[in-house]
Amino acid sequence: MVAHFIKESEDQTTLGQYRYSTLRMALQQKCHILLETLKDLPALTQWLRGIDAAANELDTPPEVFAPIFGVCKQANIQHATFHVGEDFNHLLSGIRVIDDAINLLPLTGGDRLGHCTALGIWPVQWASHMPQNLRVSREEWLITLVFIWKKFSTHNQYKKCSEQARQDAVTLANYIFADQQFLDIEQIYAIMALRHLWPEYFVKAMAVVKSFPNGFADKHRFTWRLLGLISDNWQQEAAKIAVAIQSTHENVLQLYLKWLTNHALRKRSAELIDVKRDYLPCEDVVGLQDEMLQQLSDKNIIIETLPTSNIRISQYSEMKQHHIFRWLGLERKHNNSAIEALVSLGSDDPGIFANTLVTDFYHIYQVLVTEFQLSDNKAIHLLNQINERGRIYRFHKQN
Repeated sequence: MVAHFIKESEDQTTLGQYRYSTLRMALQQKCHILLETLKDLPALTQWLRGIDAAANELDTPPEVFAPIFGVCKQANIQHATFHVGEDFNHLLSGIRVIDDAINLLPLTGGDRLGHCTALGIWPVQWASHMPQNLRVSREEWLITLVFIWKKFSTHNQYKKCSEQARQDAVTLANYIFADQQFLDIEQIYAIMALRHLWPEYFVKAMAVVKSFPNGFADKHRFTWRLLGLISDNWQQEAAKIAVAIQSTHENVLQLYLKWLTNHALRKRSAELIDVKRDYLPCEDVVGLQDEMLQQLSDKNIIIETLPTSNIRISQYSEMKQHHIFRWLGLERKHNNSAIEALVSLGSDDPGIFANTLVTDFYHIYQVLVTEFQLSDNKAIHLLNQINERGRIYRFHKQN
C-alpha cells in the first residue's frame, strides 16, 4: 500500500495566515494520524511501503508537501512517489515543477516520479495544440524564469536565454514584491530556495528573532527549541528553520516572510499574465528537458511512465507518439542527446482506462517492431529492461 496525500487548490478569496495554510494544517493532521496508526499497529509497516501526493497537479505545488514527506521519511516510511509534470499551463512550467519536486521533496535513490510528461513530449508536439500566448500566474512564471536562469547560467550556448530570463524575472519580482529595495536575481533565487520550509515554524521563528534585544544582529542565538514544544517527528523540520535563519541574509528572510504572508503580494502573484508559448527556442527547451533527465538519472530517481493514461488524456492520439520511445533512446530531434531515462511502466487507473500493465507492454512491443523496425530480440530486450527496473525498484519489502 501507498498512502496518498491529496492536492487541493488554495482559495484566493479567503487567504489564510500564509500560503496554503489550510491545506498544510490538514496535511499535518493526516500525517500525524498515519504515523500514530503505524506506531499503534507496527505490523502495518509490512504493507505500507510508501507515500504519494496525487490529484490535480495544478492545485498544489511540491513545496507544500516537502515537510510532510520529510516527516514520513524520518518516521522510516522508506519510499516516496510524486505525481508531477503531467498537467501544466506552460511546458516550461511543467519542466520546472519537476525540478522543484526533485530539490524540495526529500526524494532519494529508488523513489519515483509519476508521469513527467513535460520531460518527454517534444516541444513542437506540445506547441501544435497550444495558442501563441498562454495565461499563467505571475507567481508561476516568476519561479519558472528563475529556474531557467539558474539552469542555463553556466552554459555558454544558452547565455542569451539565461540573460532574457534573468531580466524578465527581475522585472516580474520587483512588481510582485513592490518593495522599496531593488531585488536582483540572486536575491530572488535565495528567496525561492526557502520554499521547502514549514511556514508555521518559519513565521514563529521570525517573530522570535525580531524579539531579540538586537533583532537580526542576534539571529545566531536562534535555535529550534525556541519555537516551543515540537513533537519528535517534526524536530528535524524545525531544525531546518534554525539552519535557514542562521545562514540566510536578513533581507532574504524578511522578503520570504512577505512572500508567505503578505496578502497584497499574494494577490499580485496570483494575477494572470500572457506568456509566449515559444518563450524559448525549441532546441533550448529540449536541452532543458535533457538536463533534467540527466539529473534524475544521477539521483537514481525513477520515472514511472503511464502510456495509456497519457494517450487518453494528453496530447497524443496513438501509442507511437508517446515519449517513452524518446526515453528509450530511439527518437532524436532538435539536436537532443537522446538521454535514456530510468523508466518503469505503470498502468495508472485500469478501471478508468480499461488497460492493464500487460497490455501496455504489448502495445509498446508492437510500436518497437513496426515503427522502429527492431527485431523481436531487441524489442524484448528493451521491454525486459523496463520490467526489470520496475521489479528492482518496487516498493515491496525486498527479500
